[in-house]
Amino acid sequence: MSLDSSELEWALRLSEQLKTLSEVAESLTYRVLELEERFAVQDQRLTSRQRAAEQSHSHLAEAMEERMLETENRLGRLDDLLRKVEPRTAPPSSLRALSRLSPLPFHDSPHGATVLDADLPFAEDSVDQSLAS
Repeated sequence: MSLDSSELEWALRLSEQLKTLSEVAESLTYRVLELEERFAVQDQRLTSRQRAAEQSHSHLAEAMEERMLETENRLGRLDDLLRKVEPRTAPPSSLRALSRLSPLPFHDSPHGATVLDADLPFAEDSVDQSLAS
């Protein structure tokens, strides 16, 4: 079985095309591997950033929760002060000390009557005259 020149030429061209196809497939394979490596690196970066963000958010959430509890406690103490009720668990504060001052007599000179500070509006805000001079 001998090959004539046209079949030989066709076989040679086919082998060159197969070689070129093989080179293209090899370069595509290398490119896919390179892209997979880059993807893995990007995925690791994204994962580490997400972990850092979650830790940051959890830290911020804890801080915010703590701040909200402190604010709630302060508002409760202020509400108790406004209602003149003894606080449930609040330690004595300078605000509480001012509200426990004994009433001081106040001489209303135009009317000539003596009025106690406790009878006046905002009596807790009155200034001790002995301290004012």
